Order: sequence, then C-alpha cells, then structure tokens
Amino acid sequence: PARIKSSIPGVKTDAARAIQFARSAPGLATTLVGMSKPAHVRQNLELALRPPLTTYEYAAIFQNAVADDDPESDSEND
Repeated sequence: PARIKSSIPGVKTDAARAIQFARSAPGLATTLVGMSKPAHVRQNLELALRPPLTTYEYAAIFQNAVADDDPESDSEND
C-alpha cells in the first residue's frame, strides 16, 4: 500500500521495505531472507547504508495500519 511505501522512504522495492521493517523491529536480532539473483543481493545490501527506522517511524506504520482497518475512521460513518 502507498501508506507503507511513504512510511519507509528511500527504499526502492517492496522486498527491501520488508527487510528494513524487520531489521527495525525492537528486540529482533535476526531476519532470514532468501534471494536467487545477485542483483537482488546488491539491492538489499544497500540497506546496510541506511539506519533502521526509529521507534517512532516503526510505531507509525502500525498506527496507519490500524487507522486503515478502523471502521469508525471511514468517511461514510461521519
């Protein structure tokens, strides 16, 4: 979704966004990923040049997801 893309800026692919999200999870020490092409390895290694998401950025992704699923936030209910 566009909200997730905008929550993790500067990352080129959905796979890289998923890795960035996982590596930013508080308390998570290891993420296992598989890549079949050298180009994918290079793209995903670019993440090592970026800092993980801040705690605030990480939490905001969940808040946006909850807002999307909340029927009370629909404009039809206004």
